[in-house]
Amino acid sequence: MSTFMDKMKALAKGDKKTIVLAEGEERRTVQAADAVLREGFANVILLGNEAKIKELSADLNLSGARIIDPATSDLTADFEDTPEFEWLYAHCADYGFI
Repeated sequence: MSTFMDKMKALAKGDKKTIVLAEGEERRTVQAADAVLREGFANVILLGNEAKIKELSADLNLSGARIIDPATSDLTADFEDTPEFEWLYAHCADYGFI
């Protein structure tokens, strides 16, 4: 008999989504990314300095992950020009982000 987690993983594999892990420079985060990629139930994007992430994950396999460094990514500039960014900026304190 399958456990609850096995059922959830099977459902996730059937409708694969992308997980963005914002703390990409943390060891626990790269370990979690490795586990997700091994299980194959989601795509992974890690946010952080690529060199630091690779150093932290030297003994892991993150070859299927996309790494985005917010400090150098051109995606950041594009987002700043959107209505979504304006709304987030205006309401971030309401949600405890600052």
